[in-house]
Amino acid sequence: MEKNYRAYFLNWTTINQVGKIKLLRSAFVIFFLLPIIAQLIEKYQIHFEIPISWLLLYYSTLSISLGTLLYGIFCPEIVSKFESFEDFDKSGKGGAYLYNQLSKIMSKQKTQGNLIELLQKYTFAHLKNEAGIEDIITRTIWGGHKTDFWFVHDTLNYSKPIIRIACSLFYFTGFVLLAIVFIEKIFTVTEYLIKIQ
Repeated sequence: MEKNYRAYFLNWTTINQVGKIKLLRSAFVIFFLLPIIAQLIEKYQIHFEIPISWLLLYYSTLSISLGTLLYGIFCPEIVSKFESFEDFDKSGKGGAYLYNQLSKIMSKQKTQGNLIELLQKYTFAHLKNEAGIEDIITRTIWGGHKTDFWFVHDTLNYSKPIIRIACSLFYFTGFVLLAIVFIEKIFTVTEYLIKIQ
C-alpha cells in the first residue's frame, strides 16, 4: 500500500493556527523595525556592536514572515475563510462555490480516474470509497450541504503539499531561531544574577 506523504505534514488549517500565535503576528513589525534601528545606529555613528541575538531575531522574523506570506498567497480560499460549516453557511455561498473550489484540482487532472485517485489521497476525514468520490465529482447539482462542504474543505486542506512543507519549514526555522534567542537571554540574565550575589 502506497504511503500518503501528505498526511505527515501540517495541513492548511494547522498552519493557519500556528500563524495566529500573537508572537508571530508581530514578526512583520520586528522584521522591518530591526533594519531601521541598525541604520539609525550607523547614521548617528553610535558605537554599538549589534549583538548576535539581533541577527538571530531578524532571521527568525524573516523566516516567519516568509511562511506567513506563502500561506496568504497559496492557502485555498475555502480553508482560509471558513473554519466550520456554520461559517460557510452564514456567508450565503452555496454549492456553486464548492464546485468551483474543487474545480481548481479537477482542472489539473486529465481523467476522472486520476481525479478519484487524487481525491482518495487528499481526503482523510471522510475516507470515501471510489464510488462515493465519483458520485460527488459527477453531480450536476451541488447543494451547500454540510457533507459537500467538508468534503471540499478536507480535500483542499491537504492540497499543495510542497507549499505546505515550505510554510512548515519556515515556521519551524523561525521558532528554532527565536528559541535560541530566548535561551541565550535566559542564560545572560541568570549569569548576571549569579554575579551580583
